[in-house]
Amino acid sequence: MIRRIVATLGARDRLMAEWAAMTGMRRMEIAGLSKAAVPRTGAVEFASMPLVPVRLDTTKGGRIRQVYPPLPLVDRNGSAS
Repeated sequence: MIRRIVATLGARDRLMAEWAAMTGMRRMEIAGLSKAAVPRTGAVEFASMPLVPVRLDTTKGGRIRQVYPPLPLVDRNGSAS
């Protein structure tokens, strides 16, 4: 059921849904996530760093926290507009 819903989404909305599902981020946290907050992975290999720390400044209760999305999700960040 969820796959069918996600399949109907555009690239940007699909990416947002993937970030929510894979990191546990809330809607407000995803909306407040800037591209600058997501580190560039470039030459980083999945075997050496399968999860990438991302600092969230906009969170429930105003507390700063980190999430750890998988490297392939972070790499897709630049492909949606």
